[in-house]
Amino acid sequence: MQTSAKFNFINFSLLLLLAGYLSLPGLRAIFKYSPYPSFISCLYLIFLPIFLLPLINRKLEKIQKVIGNPLTILLFLTVVTITCWIAYPFADALKLNMQGSDQDDCIILGVNRILNFSHPYGEKTYFGNPCSPGPGLLLLYAPFVIFHIYILGAIASIVAVVLGLYQKRGDWNIAGLWLVALFSSLIIPELLAVGSDLVLLGNGIAFLAIALPPTVRNRNLTFAICLSILCGLVASSRVNFIVIAPLVSLFVFAGWRRGGVIFFCISMLVAFIPSLYIYLLDPTIFTPLHLAGKSSNIAGLQMLAFGAFLSIGTALYSAFRARIDEAFIPMGLFISLAPMLLSVSLGDLSTRQWNIAAWDGANYLVPLIPLAALILVNSNAKRSGIKSN
Repeated sequence: MQTSAKFNFINFSLLLLLAGYLSLPGLRAIFKYSPYPSFISCLYLIFLPIFLLPLINRKLEKIQKVIGNPLTILLFLTVVTITCWIAYPFADALKLNMQGSDQDDCIILGVNRILNFSHPYGEKTYFGNPCSPGPGLLLLYAPFVIFHIYILGAIASIVAVVLGLYQKRGDWNIAGLWLVALFSSLIIPELLAVGSDLVLLGNGIAFLAIALPPTVRNRNLTFAICLSILCGLVASSRVNFIVIAPLVSLFVFAGWRRGGVIFFCISMLVAFIPSLYIYLLDPTIFTPLHLAGKSSNIAGLQMLAFGAFLSIGTALYSAFRARIDEAFIPMGLFISLAPMLLSVSLGDLSTRQWNIAAWDGANYLVPLIPLAALILVNSNAKRSGIKSN
């Protein structure tokens, strides 16, 4: 009886923490677009955990089956794709009036300049902002920019995670539940509509978290090499995310030493070589580096140091846990990266006098939203007795 109570308390606490992370950046959309932001935000924060109950309660299996029906998933993804396809041109056209978001411009400009054999960072956005995405994201987005279907890049990353979950679990329910958890964070549809690259970045991290545990458990070198290439691209997506390559390599090394060494070498090469080459072409216009100074200016050195200290501590703890159980890797990634991102994000909010409607730093939390949703799904799968492939 005591064990059951403890088990339920731990799971309930986990739900609240993850629901809090999912909901926190979504508050910006409420304060930005709602006529009654405070009231609606309270309702959102209260009812989101209740809305997510199907993810953790086995008694709601009928709801889970509806959510996890392949036709439901296909219909949902189709609606999301059509909505984004229609909404994105309107959101993008706001730049004609010097409004909207310029997050997509850096990717499109960078890829097109590479195709024209020009420096990818030789041009700023229409707002005059320096471009932040690193070469990794430019490479991941290149096919979508080349074929003029940029908006489908983020959608394709969502589909990749859905298929990855099905391949790992052999059950569509898990994929459907992940979609529900993902879109329960209101910032996801907001950023999809404006073509933000952060959604694809976050799904890249989530895909790594899905594929790494069975790869380490089965000592699959081919998969490890493929995932190390993806990890290198994700790590070079932003200068602050370069830590992902050694962090993930540490988790792999904890359970598989040879694989960890190979993973580290390949991921670091993929992360550094393209960036180093572009940097050496003209160091003065390699704008991704501006994020390093921007983070310290936003959060302050003390808060940034505190976040980094927590991240290092949780990373070491996670490596120890991953050595015992490779299934801890998703949670390890989350608790290792979250302190760093939270410190910068909340630091940005404080510099804006806690004006949530103007909270651009909410975007810093987005890369871990798909991972937070994945942890909820994994928790449900364990309780439901669903085994990984």
